[in-house]
Amino acid sequence: MNIENAENLERLEKKLALIRDRVRSVALRYNTGFFLFGAGGSGKTHAVRGELESLGTRWILHNSTMTAAGLFDMLHDLPDHVHLLEDMEQLYADKKAVGYLRSATWGDANMQNRLITKTIHQKRVSFEFTGGIIILSNMPLGEIASLRALATRLNPAEFNPTEEEKQALMWKIAEGGKFGLSPATCEEVCDYLVFYAKKGAKPIDLRLLDNAFNDRLMYDRGESLTHWKDMLVSRIDAQIVEPKITPRSRQARLMDERDVAKQLYDKYPDSREDRCREWKERVGKSERALYRRAAELGLDAPPRFLSTDDLEEFAQESVNPSNGPV
Repeated sequence: MNIENAENLERLEKKLALIRDRVRSVALRYNTGFFLFGAGGSGKTHAVRGELESLGTRWILHNSTMTAAGLFDMLHDLPDHVHLLEDMEQLYADKKAVGYLRSATWGDANMQNRLITKTIHQKRVSFEFTGGIIILSNMPLGEIASLRALATRLNPAEFNPTEEEKQALMWKIAEGGKFGLSPATCEEVCDYLVFYAKKGAKPIDLRLLDNAFNDRLMYDRGESLTHWKDMLVSRIDAQIVEPKITPRSRQARLMDERDVAKQLYDKYPDSREDRCREWKERVGKSERALYRRAAELGLDAPPRFLSTDDLEEFAQESVNPSNGPV
C-alpha cells in the first residue's frame, strides 16, 4: 500500500472508530438510540455489526419487512436487547411503529422508565424497554418525515467516506485475500476496479469489490464464458454490452495450472506445505486442485485428494474429443 492510500486509510479508520463508539454508547446504555445514514456499500453495516459482536452485546437484526405490531412484539419479547433496524424505510411510514420507537428511546433523566404501551380491544399491554435502537439507512433522517421527532433521541449522523478513503479500504481488504483468492489476485482485481471506475468517473463501494472478487473466482474456476474484466466493467457501467476480451479456454488454463504444479514439485520436492502455500498464492485454488493437476501429470498425489468423482471428472476434462489427449 502506498503512502497516499495509507493516509486515506488512517483517516477512514478514525471515522469508523467514531461509529463504533456511537454503537458502543447504545450497547452500554449511555444512549438509547443511534441513527446512521449514508450511501450503500460504505461499510456502515460492517462497522456496526462488528462492534456489537465484539462487545458480546445481546442484539438482533431486523430488515426488509416488519409491521408496527411485529415491532411491538419484538421489543416486548426482547426488551433488553439492542435492536438493529436496517433498510426498513417502509416501517417508518407507520405512525404506530414510530410511536413505539419514540417510547423505546425516551424516558426520565436517567433514561429509565421507558414504557411502551398498546391497547387493543380494551386490553392494555405495557412493558419497560431497557435495550437500545440502532437504525441504518441510505436516507437522511430529515427525509423521513415520520422520524423527525426522533432526531434528538436517535442522535443522527451521516457517514459518506470519500472515494479515496473507500479505495484505501479496498486495498487493505485485497492485501489479505478473500473468498479463497490469493492476495496477489485480489490486488489485481482491485487495481482494475479502481482504474476503470476512475476512468469513467463512477462511484465505487465495498459491495462492488466483493462482487468483482466473485467474478474473478468464477472465471478462474472455468465457470464463466466471459472474462472477469468484462464482467466487472458490466457491473460498473450497469450495462450489458459486447465483451472486449476473449477469455482463455478452459483447456488452456488447465495447461497453465499443470505447468505451475510441475514447477512447484520441482521447487519443493519434499514439502507439501510449501507446495500448497505457493499454489494458493499463484493460482488461487484449493489443495485438491493442485493434486488433481499433479495426478494428470503422473506425479505423486495423496490419494485422499483424488476421489472417484475427481478421477471421473479428470478423465472428462483431460481428453479433448476432437484432438485426443491434452
